[in-house]
Amino acid sequence: MLARGSKGSDVLELQLNLMKLGYNPGSCNGFYDARTEEAVMLMQKDSKIPISGIVNQETEKLIYQLLHQMSTNMHKSSQHRESTSFDPAHA
Repeated sequence: MLARGSKGSDVLELQLNLMKLGYNPGSCNGFYDARTEEAVMLMQKDSKIPISGIVNQETEKLIYQLLHQMSTNMHKSSQHRESTSFDPAHA
């Protein structure tokens, strides 16, 4: 579990993941401060799970699900662009 006051590599990973998901945790410095807590709370609110500002098992699972969805969507988008790009050989 991570909460305000936590510090270390797990917090840094959380902060970097929040950034990837579009939530600004402030400085990515490995310290769970008020900005990191606010970013977690906003993500929890947007995902309609209980808003606590604490990264428990449910919130951690959600983060990895969102990252996986984002990765899958980016992969599909890149495949779509490749299949629909202009090919002068077939023009």
